[in-house]
Amino acid sequence: MGCAADVVVMATALASQDPFLMPAKAWFKDPVEHAFKMRESQAGRHAADAASLCEATALRNAYAQWVAVGPEREQRTAVERRLALHWQRMRAWDALTVEVRASPFSS
Repeated sequence: MGCAADVVVMATALASQDPFLMPAKAWFKDPVEHAFKMRESQAGRHAADAASLCEATALRNAYAQWVAVGPEREQRTAVERRLALHWQRMRAWDALTVEVRASPFSS
């Protein structure tokens, strides 16, 4: 992405809600299903952080992968499922990133 773009992505990530899904136990009657969803969520974080064990790297990589597939919904949905990302939070994060990059202060 480049240093300046990475800074914008990280700043907007910190100003946004965590895009990774974190299943709440209250939503699941079956503890096995809840455990499965938790493992799915952790696997998505692990895939995004590229084994660096760094939240900042996971956020940057998740956003980069999500943007890299293009604006088509089907392709972005595939990334969201693979990395266990919340689609509404990703779109809000992207909108904020676009807004910050377009501001006169970012040039």
